[in-house]
Parts: sequence; C-alpha cells; structure tokens
Amino acid sequence: MPHINEIHGDVCFAKTDIICGTTNPYLNLSGGVGGAVRELLGDLVQLDLHAFLHESGRSSVIPGSVIKSRCKLNGRILYFAVSTDVFSQSSVEIVTTCIKNILRSAREDRARTISIPKFGTGYGRLTEEQFRLALENAFTGNQNSDFVLQVFSYPRSDQMDHV
Repeated sequence: MPHINEIHGDVCFAKTDIICGTTNPYLNLSGGVGGAVRELLGDLVQLDLHAFLHESGRSSVIPGSVIKSRCKLNGRILYFAVSTDVFSQSSVEIVTTCIKNILRSAREDRARTISIPKFGTGYGRLTEEQFRLALENAFTGNQNSDFVLQVFSYPRSDQMDHV
C-alpha cells in the first residue's frame, strides 16, 4: 500500500504531481471539487471535458471513469473522476473503481504524489467509513506502493483514523 496522508484543506492547492477533481457522468463541473476547479480555471476546463465527450461520440461516461484534462491546475496534471451516477448517488464500488483508475493513469504519467478528495462523501452521500472501505478495496492486491496518496477533506470533516 502506498503512503497515505490525510490533509485537511483544499485539494485544488495541493503540492503534488496530480490533482483529482470530481464530476458527474455528463462531465459537468457544477459543484464539489469539480465546481471549485471550474471557478479557478474558468470555462476552458469545462469546454475541455465536453470536447472529450464530443470526440468520443458519447453523451456521458460510466461512473468510475477518470478523464485526464488537457488543462493544468497550478502547473499540476488534472484528472476528473466520475464519482457519482446520473442520479448524483455514489457507492463503495464506484469510488473503488475511481481510485483504481486514478492509480493506473498515475503510473502512466509517472506520478510520485497524487491528491484526491474523499470521493462520494459530498453529493454522493457516502459516509467516511464507506470511503475508507473503498480506499482499502482499491489497494487490495495492488503492488504499486512507490507513491504518496494525499486524501483531502475540508477541516469540518471527520478525520480518518487509519487506512
């Protein structure tokens, strides 16, 4: 398992190789971390994600998908994880898939540090315990432990005991 750091703060300003935002299956950056990224970068990042859909010939992507943006945030690689379904619901399975896909993409990008929010615990209505379970599931059998995973939550969230 990689080294995991719990950080209270805003993932958008992480000192990291990769920053992960959130989005829905339609790749709309309307709230949560995705909305915060859109506020920082403007409509260019939203247009980038919609261009991805257009170029793929689809109107949506499946929950658990991870899209690498052509935009960068503070010079960092920017991923967007689809951590909810079309009804804005999340699950341990969706979040597990997001994390596995992020790790796979991060290996391809030769990342050493990856920063993620606690996927699904906002709009997706997952509990902290469900997020911890998804995180554990994502690393079951995963041999890649040569990176640091930073898990961000706002100061008002409960602190993770351990993973």
